[in-house]
Amino acid sequence: MSSLDHVDRLLAVVARLKACAATPTTDPRDLIDVAARIRKAGLEDFETRELPRFKRLHEALSGAGLPLAALSICGFGTAEVRYTQLLRYFLDPQGQHGFRGAGNASASDA
Repeated sequence: MSSLDHVDRLLAVVARLKACAATPTTDPRDLIDVAARIRKAGLEDFETRELPRFKRLHEALSGAGLPLAALSICGFGTAEVRYTQLLRYFLDPQGQHGFRGAGNASASDA
């Protein structure tokens, strides 16, 4: 193959690439369908993950329900319970706070 043949083939490839770039390959109806599916998935995710927390927050702020702790509303109730137990321990190490480990158990507890 001569160098002129290589140049001709290269020019033909460049022309085909330019034609591909100039021709839209996506139908606008496909984009509308994709956007609708993304919207549906986003709403389903919001309704299953976030909406229950917003409902709890609304109930707590509206005064209709039981008063909830701030971290419980945010979805971190377990952390708040641990923090409260730890705070109770530091305020009263001898009290009923739920911390009965090897470090603070007496010989009579064994």
